[in-house]
Amino acid sequence: MMFAYTVFTCGLVVPVVAGLFKDRLRVTSGGALSALIGGGGLGLLSKLPLGIGGGEDLGLAAFGASAALLFGVSLIQRGQKGGGAMI
Repeated sequence: MMFAYTVFTCGLVVPVVAGLFKDRLRVTSGGALSALIGGGGLGLLSKLPLGIGGGEDLGLAAFGASAALLFGVSLIQRGQKGGGAMI
């Protein structure tokens, strides 16, 4: 149950909150999907007994990774749709 809760919070919180302001933040569904997979996967790694130091800090870093993926992939997808250089 704790694994599911960790994956849920690390992967879903950032895309859902950003989705509430989708028009203002200009996030895409591809960015949300990558944030869900990346943040959830990193959150899951923080709970597995792999001998990685700072497991709790890795769980917190998953939120940052999720946000970076959300905005980074959204920026790339918007640039590809425009067909021109991004400014």
